Amino acid sequence: MWMVAVTLLACSEAPATSRAGSSPGADGRLVAAKPDVSPAPGSYVRLKRVEVIDRHGFEKPMRAASLLIPSDWTMQDQVQWATQPGAVSIVQVTFRAASADGRYGLELFPVYSWGWSDDPMMQQTMQMAAQNGGAPAMPPMPAGEFLTKLAVPNLRPGSTVLGLDKVPGVDEALQQQVKMQVQAAQQVGYPMSLRAEHARARLRHGSAEEWLTAAVYTTTNDFGLGMGKSYVSVAQYIFAFKAPVGELAEKDKLFQMILSTVAVDWQWQARVNQVSQNIQRTNAKGAADRAKIIADANAEVSRTITEGYEARQRSQDRNHENFTDYIRDVQRYQDPSTGEQMKLTSGYDHVWSSGNGEYVFTDSAGFRPGQVFDGTWTELKTVKNP
Repeated sequence: MWMVAVTLLACSEAPATSRAGSSPGADGRLVAAKPDVSPAPGSYVRLKRVEVIDRHGFEKPMRAASLLIPSDWTMQDQVQWATQPGAVSIVQVTFRAASADGRYGLELFPVYSWGWSDDPMMQQTMQMAAQNGGAPAMPPMPAGEFLTKLAVPNLRPGSTVLGLDKVPGVDEALQQQVKMQVQAAQQVGYPMSLRAEHARARLRHGSAEEWLTAAVYTTTNDFGLGMGKSYVSVAQYIFAFKAPVGELAEKDKLFQMILSTVAVDWQWQARVNQVSQNIQRTNAKGAADRAKIIADANAEVSRTITEGYEARQRSQDRNHENFTDYIRDVQRYQDPSTGEQMKLTSGYDHVWSSGNGEYVFTDSAGFRPGQVFDGTWTELKTVKNP
């Protein structure tokens, strides 16, 4: 359900090396200076791995996700479990990473959901549920409309929307993800009609510009009995990418690289999925014990919204990996010293690892991080994508 690398400005952190030539040694004799191994400005980025920790969901803190951010950036993260019964998402993962001066940054926002029905009686029931803390009652809407009508006013109030567009190829690839999710839902006995699309808005506020992106999934259910169709919409992957005015397009490669490194921890995801299934079983039993029709109707609304979401959650770890692939071409790498594999953006020819969570990306074949930075650096090997 969610979404990382150093700002390209960070290459100014690299220490200067000696100029080619000779210099007097301690004994007065001429000693050959080290060759200049500094790459051209902007030709490498230095990253560090950070973790999003779920501190309260289980018996002990667990890693929920990891990503790479610029080595001079800091990050704040939060994993928040729902306290409201019938919540569409039982857990929300958010984080904010930014440069020290705050001029560059990346932010992941919570999942947003809403529901609707063609049947006027069901509309009233949904509106009552919304007043009691349930999902808002609104008709389905395209991703661009979600951004301009809901996301921008709530997440970036006062911002000016400069335009809407799409990342080429993402909607087409999302259809492949939809196909996988429908198949996964059918395997657990939940027939699903699902559609998905994405959009991004370019915003201006003060001296900064931002991309605000979102993917909107809409599930359609037909209960028959003359009740018409009901709809559950979920907006996921709501990211903001911030840069000074005039630099947003230039930093796009950096931001897409960040997305390519976001990885959900599969052990944590499995625990979350198990909790979701336990809640569903409890809710189902509770609904069976209720006598009032209105209570059953409310439970059905909650069940419809939650089951549609949880059916996708059961394959979330695999689907998130696919979604990040859609954002930008990625390559699978392996650390020859540990055997660990990871997926990173394919935008650079060479990737080096320090073994302690730091990485250097460069297009320079002759650049050796160990000649510039402390530590032992190993070049990662590319692995053929399955």
